[in-house]
Amino acid sequence: MKRNNLYFLAACGILIAVMLFIRGLAASKVPLVRPLEDLPSQFDHYSGHETLSAERTYDRGSADTWIFRTYTGGNMENPIHVFVGYWGRQDDDKRIKSPRYVREGWGYYWTRAKKVAHMQGNEIQLMEFLNEKGSQKELVYYCYFADGVIFNSEYELRLRNMLSALLKRQTNAAVMRVAVPVTGDQPLENVERHTEQFIEKFIPLVHGHLPEGRIDGKTAG
Repeated sequence: MKRNNLYFLAACGILIAVMLFIRGLAASKVPLVRPLEDLPSQFDHYSGHETLSAERTYDRGSADTWIFRTYTGGNMENPIHVFVGYWGRQDDDKRIKSPRYVREGWGYYWTRAKKVAHMQGNEIQLMEFLNEKGSQKELVYYCYFADGVIFNSEYELRLRNMLSALLKRQTNAAVMRVAVPVTGDQPLENVERHTEQFIEKFIPLVHGHLPEGRIDGKTAG
């Protein structure tokens, strides 16, 4: 057997052993700093109310705690649908799913990472995409929170979960999804601008409720 093949098999064996070891660890459940329910319904020029629609609520059955609200205001005619979910401990049965794949019959044709907010002097990138179902359209932004870092990549989420489970025996993380209907009488650029203004003000409030950590503005595409 060639030496390269031996190296490959050894690397695969080590990776499998590490994965089995991580799966065997009993991760501790990490509590929130403050309950998500305490996120303000009224702030700046925005006013929100709780929404219980099963169709629009993203992944509420898996999260340990979550809110789903519809905000209005801020010179925005269209409602802003916000989901924030927190997992104090993830496992095979309770794990964050990508916000891109949540509603049957909907699909997206483009997606991109976009600098949307700033915190503590750092730029924060969220993932943006246009969701469509027939004539219906909605603009969606989402990001993840883990180890005090805000990022937009599912691959980074998996990597952070693996490293955190191995080093700290913790797999806690959160996700935020913001969706706004796009109607024919309002240009997409206007919806983007007003939605990003909302996110700029809302994302620090969310971060303040999560377990403490650094903000380094790191993202991965």
